[in-house]
Amino acid sequence: MFWRNLIILGNFNLSVILGTIEINESKLTFQNTLSPLEISAPSSHPLPVITSINLNQSISSLESKESSAIIQIKDSHLNIQSLDQIWSSLYHPKPSIWSSSFKVRNSFHSKSWSLILDFNPTTVALQLPNSWSAALSCLLSSNSSSSSYFIQGSKSAGKSTMAFLLISSL
Repeated sequence: MFWRNLIILGNFNLSVILGTIEINESKLTFQNTLSPLEISAPSSHPLPVITSINLNQSISSLESKESSAIIQIKDSHLNIQSLDQIWSSLYHPKPSIWSSSFKVRNSFHSKSWSLILDFNPTTVALQLPNSWSAALSCLLSSNSSSSSYFIQGSKSAGKSTMAFLLISSL
């Protein structure tokens, strides 16, 4: 099956077999993912979009010319879901952050992840505000090798998300 963008819910190990992909503003190739990357994407957080980056590669064995990356997704054996269920039941009787608030329809499933093929209002990819994109590009263009950054803002303004995006971009 061929997709240009993928959204995966859950915990999984990601390897790039061929080509280049982008996930959370980071470009990954076969060379820098020789060992699988452990990815956690709970439904309580913005889900990462995996995008294939076209590098004009010729893939003779595939019929689609638009496909420019091949990835491998395997189950994660971290069992983070179990820890959250124990914590939630003992201290905070609430639904687990790992249990989806929506039914994943028309999807491939595995033990620890689901490939999302059908969007609905609760399945939204992270949309960066223009001011964040401008700030990230400004910081990245400074080319300073030993920089320190201070991120401040009001409660629930997205400081952790901005820090995550900044670290992923460096």
